[in-house]
Amino acid sequence: MGIIGNKVNIYDKKDVALILIVCLVIFPLIYNNNHSFSFDNIINIPYHQTASAIPNLQTNDTIKPTNQSPVSNDTVDLPDPALTTEDALYSKGNRLYRLGNHTGAIEYYDKVLAINPNHVDALHSKGDVLAESGKYNEAITYYDKALAVDPNDINALHNKGLALYKQEKYQEAITYFDRALEIEPNNVYPLNSKGAALYNQEKYQEAITYLDRVLAINPNDVNALIYKGSALNNLGRFQEAIEYYDRALAVDPNDIDTLNGKAFSLANAGRNEEALSIIQTALESNPNDEYYLSTMAFILFKLERYDEAKEYYNRALNVDPNLTEILTKQELNAYNSLFNPTK
Repeated sequence: MGIIGNKVNIYDKKDVALILIVCLVIFPLIYNNNHSFSFDNIINIPYHQTASAIPNLQTNDTIKPTNQSPVSNDTVDLPDPALTTEDALYSKGNRLYRLGNHTGAIEYYDKVLAINPNHVDALHSKGDVLAESGKYNEAITYYDKALAVDPNDINALHNKGLALYKQEKYQEAITYFDRALEIEPNNVYPLNSKGAALYNQEKYQEAITYLDRVLAINPNDVNALIYKGSALNNLGRFQEAIEYYDRALAVDPNDIDTLNGKAFSLANAGRNEEALSIIQTALESNPNDEYYLSTMAFILFKLERYDEAKEYYNRALNVDPNLTEILTKQELNAYNSLFNPTK
């Protein structure tokens, strides 16, 4: 997860999440034994600020799918036989979902839906699995089916918003985050998500309003801390941005995106040597990270060490030939000064 300058990355950046982000503990809702609000780390914390960070999908429990290889259905015991067949099948689908077996989870959700086509939890849970697989339009179809049965299903509302968010349909996504917030005004998932959507529309001050509401509930919400730091950076309030990055680092001292965000804000504040020290340390453990490499190049550019800056930009380009698509405006100006001086 991560942001800087003017770019937020979804979860294609280093598959964070993301991110950030980073698995966040932000007071998930608990509904029965279902899962709620999850695409598995869908929000990547703002880092290099592209228009792509995505908040966490809300599920009915706090257990996220792992990166384990999918398990066979035979390895997951059926729940208590006292449960109805419908509930037992749904519970088994959830177990498979948590184990990362998306194919198996969908199979069991489909079995539930064959018995009860209006099973709201199975509908939005199938949507979650499809969303995690990048099938956002298919996911939206199932969220819509869930909402047709229960227009106030907060999981379907929020997660449909996330599926729209992933497609960079930020304003449409906000309408669904707002509907979720009408039901639960203090739910940190739609609060974080709306903050991220506003951020990606470059409405930084409005984004901060929603991030502050998250932080009033959970002062250690890393996602909100980093997004606010990035928003402040984009507003030119660099010292305040550094303070929020430091708060995030107090929770997770080794988060690479927070470190990168802090380095970028330090550079913007003219504290280039401090920024350089952070990125040098980060590159020791992540020598081929294109974001660290491009941030290092930017800092070296600001220090007027142009040959070294070009070297780091070239290293970043070797990692990602499309590097210029993820650079902030400031970085792109530096890049063009070095490689395309006529622009």
